[in-house]
Amino acid sequence: MTPILRPTLATVHWHRLYGSGGFYEIGGIHGECNDSCYLAKIVPVNEDLKGPRDGDTFDPEKDEVRLNKQMKVIYNVIADGGWYTLERISTRAIYYGANRSIPIASVSARLRDFRKARFGGHTVDRRRTDVPGMFEYRLTWNEEVPRP
Repeated sequence: MTPILRPTLATVHWHRLYGSGGFYEIGGIHGECNDSCYLAKIVPVNEDLKGPRDGDTFDPEKDEVRLNKQMKVIYNVIADGGWYTLERISTRAIYYGANRSIPIASVSARLRDFRKARFGGHTVDRRRTDVPGMFEYRLTWNEEVPRP
């Protein structure tokens, strides 16, 4: 069964800040933005992105809500079709509905879920970055599944 996606829209503003360790990004959903904003875009924020879960260690009572929320948040981060590292998806998750960053292993698992037929059979492309051993990922939506 294909998940039902019900998006709402929000404006996410991104700011580049400089600290002792170099620059870092912060972002969030808020109204007006001052001159420090380098990117503001409207992004979909889905109300529902659920699917059947399974696995040897899966306990519906303990895991279903958490994993479905991770799936929803990760979708909201990567829905624009851009390229993202696992680390970037993890840290941006907090601005798209997570209470904290999502563990990188969980991000990787949810990206694999997007490829599964029961979650839409979408394409998740992978490419190497200039950093040895690091990859970027991009979600390409399966056109046979209604877009959010």
